Amino acid sequence: MAAGAVAATAAVVVVHQFSPGTSGQGGPLSSAELASWTGSPSRPAATSPAATAAEKWCVKALGDDYSGTSVSYSNLDVRGSITSVVVTGGTTVSYCLTDRSGQGMTEVIDPVRKLADDAAEVDSAGGHGEGSSGFNYLVGSVGSGVRAVTLHDGGRTVHATVDHGRFTAWWPAAEPTGSADGNVVLTLADGSTRTVTGDSLFPKG
Repeated sequence: MAAGAVAATAAVVVVHQFSPGTSGQGGPLSSAELASWTGSPSRPAATSPAATAAEKWCVKALGDDYSGTSVSYSNLDVRGSITSVVVTGGTTVSYCLTDRSGQGMTEVIDPVRKLADDAAEVDSAGGHGEGSSGFNYLVGSVGSGVRAVTLHDGGRTVHATVDHGRFTAWWPAAEPTGSADGNVVLTLADGSTRTVTGDSLFPKG
């Protein structure tokens, strides 16, 4: 694990890869790029320039993991100038964050899990950097009845991206903990909401 990084995971072998030149700079994403963050992401088309650039960067960063393998994408979103996406190739699934300057990180994550209709569960989480270059992220599965996941941490409201049974979210954090310190609101298909603590999203045992 790189210096300045924390991670909390369940049943997943975590493999972090960072772009060249980030070692010793506090984190894989610059403070200038992180400052552009937005709580509600935009969802660009898969053929948009931002999506295409991010997808190419992620596959290249993952290297041998996807060599010669046809890949698919989900959970594509843009917060400010940073794009995140889940890349699947064969049996390998990865979460990827990259900015417009060609910096970023990738992490091997679990496949989507089958959960109760109104449930959400983290399968991988972590934090990198510190101060203005610090950030947290959470990646996990949601039940078929969950339409939205809203996290709260450090006074920030983070609207996760929910797609293909998975939720993904990241946000700036001066002291990354790999978790959300406030409540998490799950919005269900019938319009009702369910509020849980951030800690409850992590599997027990």
